[in-house]
Amino acid sequence: MLYTFTMNSPDPVTGAVLAGGRSKRMGADKRLLVLEGRTLLERAVDLLAPLCDEVLVVAPTPPPIRVGARYVADRFPGLGLLSGIHAALEESRGSTVLCIPVDTPYLDLPWLRLLLGLGRSAGTPVVPLVGGRVHPIPGCYPKSAAAVIGQTLSRGESSASQILPRLGTVYVGEEAAEGAGCDPSALLNINSPEEWRAVAAAAKPVR
Repeated sequence: MLYTFTMNSPDPVTGAVLAGGRSKRMGADKRLLVLEGRTLLERAVDLLAPLCDEVLVVAPTPPPIRVGARYVADRFPGLGLLSGIHAALEESRGSTVLCIPVDTPYLDLPWLRLLLGLGRSAGTPVVPLVGGRVHPIPGCYPKSAAAVIGQTLSRGESSASQILPRLGTVYVGEEAAEGAGCDPSALLNINSPEEWRAVAAAAKPVR
């Protein structure tokens, strides 16, 4: 589906699909894997569209399919997801940026609504802390965090988990997430052919 986004909201939100992973373990472009009739990239853009005034796709190269989202190139290629977050913040027309990975097929609106609501209230990054680890994406980030993240990347530092505390990040634990109707397993991302086959086998058939 192609979208026409407007920036008429008094507090606009930018959605960003981070699609810059090299897919080495998968052996295929994860953006183009098809689940229930849509590519993972299309599913990610469709997920963000109802909540956002614009949607970006952040990757080293433009996506090979049209998805109705604005393409943004990584500013610091090779420095991982922190580079993608930075590019989204720099290019965002909104003051709040909701970043999601392209390879989380079970990610859903309850998670995005929770992160966005908390992020707008806190004015700082808000990310999940599930399964004993921090998930920098999906996450809600203020555009104002771009400067600090850019300075960090310019020094060659790319660890999101190290910079997040310096930004006053709010962490959403499993209990809080479940209390808001969010399923922690929705954060599962796919990295290998075996993981993808399991996801595809459980998918609903397209009629």
